[in-house]
Amino acid sequence: MQFINLWVVVVAALLLAPGCATTGTPTTRKIDELNRKAMVDFKAGDAQKAQEKLRSAVHLAEKEKVTSHPSLAETHMNLGVVAATGAGPRKKAVDEMAKALAIQPDITPEKKWRNAKVDKAFASAQKRASVKRQKDEDDKSKALAVAVATPPPETKAVAKVEAKVEEKIAPVPPSEPVSGKKSKAKKKADAAEAQAAKKAEAAKDPVAPTAPVVSGPPVEAVVEAKVPDPVPEPVFCPLPDEVPPGKDLAIWCAADPALHAKKASLFVRPPDQSEFTKLEMQRSSEGWWVATVPGASVKGTLLQFYVQAEKQNGEALAATGNNESPSLVLLRAGARPARSVITQGFLDGEDVPAPITTLPEVVEEPSSGFQWANVWIALQAGTAYGWHSAANLEFRQDIEVGAGTASAGTLHILPEFGYRLSDRWSTSLQVRVQKLPSEGDTGGRPGGPAPGAVSALLRALYERPVSKRLSLAGSLYLGGGEGVRFVMDPVPSMGRSGTDSVRSGPLLVGAGIGMFFGVTKRFALTGDLRTLVGAPDLGVLGEFNLGLRYAFR
Repeated sequence: MQFINLWVVVVAALLLAPGCATTGTPTTRKIDELNRKAMVDFKAGDAQKAQEKLRSAVHLAEKEKVTSHPSLAETHMNLGVVAATGAGPRKKAVDEMAKALAIQPDITPEKKWRNAKVDKAFASAQKRASVKRQKDEDDKSKALAVAVATPPPETKAVAKVEAKVEEKIAPVPPSEPVSGKKSKAKKKADAAEAQAAKKAEAAKDPVAPTAPVVSGPPVEAVVEAKVPDPVPEPVFCPLPDEVPPGKDLAIWCAADPALHAKKASLFVRPPDQSEFTKLEMQRSSEGWWVATVPGASVKGTLLQFYVQAEKQNGEALAATGNNESPSLVLLRAGARPARSVITQGFLDGEDVPAPITTLPEVVEEPSSGFQWANVWIALQAGTAYGWHSAANLEFRQDIEVGAGTASAGTLHILPEFGYRLSDRWSTSLQVRVQKLPSEGDTGGRPGGPAPGAVSALLRALYERPVSKRLSLAGSLYLGGGEGVRFVMDPVPSMGRSGTDSVRSGPLLVGAGIGMFFGVTKRFALTGDLRTLVGAPDLGVLGEFNLGLRYAFR
């Protein structure tokens, strides 16, 4: 029986041991599974999906009130690893790793994820966590010292009561007769003396009026934080882990004083826009650079941005990213709105919202009005003229013509299918369909002259917006097929009773410049001038083309 009782005690102790209530629960197992899937995505190169799964794990922990479990610490550490490797600013990586260390001080990044960036962020997180622990210990020590030095509120009252008791039991002076009864005069004198003593006591230690009870947290005055010294990064932009979509987002950044930055620019790209929009940042009273992203641009699940410190002429000194590798802000419905003023509490990791205040007005730079997408089609038509080397005619092959200039027909069409590789570069496949005129007759010969030529061209295209709707472009071409044909008009005196042609090609190479003008969000007018060179049958062709481009969403 004693053995059974002992067994029950041991089982109960194990069940009630600290941490058993959360270890291995369905919630923590779900968090572990989200971590596993997230890091599989991260290993496959999809940092965005990894971040989304890890954020889902954090939200699940918050919902189920899992605040200090190793699974949550691992989630924050993985978020730090993903951010440090390039999916976010370095501060975000340090913040997440510091949260992990606050939960589990001995946690470290997994060996397979370690690299120079992860190790650097982890070292900063360890330093921050150590400073935070020391600060907490100092605060506790100060609070304990104050508590010991300050007597409880009851002490004064107890002292007064003891004094009055001693006064009551004090011996009667010998000059006064001890008697069970007092005379009326004596009673009046005693009453007057007691009243005077009461007034004197009240004057010496007045009772303060009771302060009204105020519910809720104290209201803090919003004070803009000073720029950290030293600045942790060349361009330092502390931001919340997540913000709600549809709300204005203030982005505050500090530039390393050694850069001597005269200007700063914020580049933002919503998910439905390929080009980054440039916003000029304003200098705050404490030396921060600040700009606000309008709520209309804060949409989707992720907002891409980067900040660039610049010289007076706009030349870049340092940046948090670039077009190819921007910083990311996670957007989630229900997230707390970002602060419009950066506070010291936020820099120290305190999650206290600040009131909304007015920020310096920002000026939006023009960007292309045409909303480029990854896939687009275009159709152009044009005319061409050029030079050809000496050659025999293609139909009347017994007749040779000398080198010279000629038309390449009155019309050719250029259907095109393109794919966008980055913000500036695209590639496309263009088909050149040339139509040649037909005049005169064949002079009794069988067959007839060529009606045209068809060639395919691979195109590399670089685009740069110069105004809200207008973009300029440069192109390179490589391809071939039937090449291009120059028109040889009839000359009866030379035996040419009808039109004929001279071919240049079949290999074609070329270059061109052009423009795109956004008419709507999907349609743009296009125009370009280009030169094509054919070989081994040498010829140089100049073209002028106009058309339309359509961008798919």
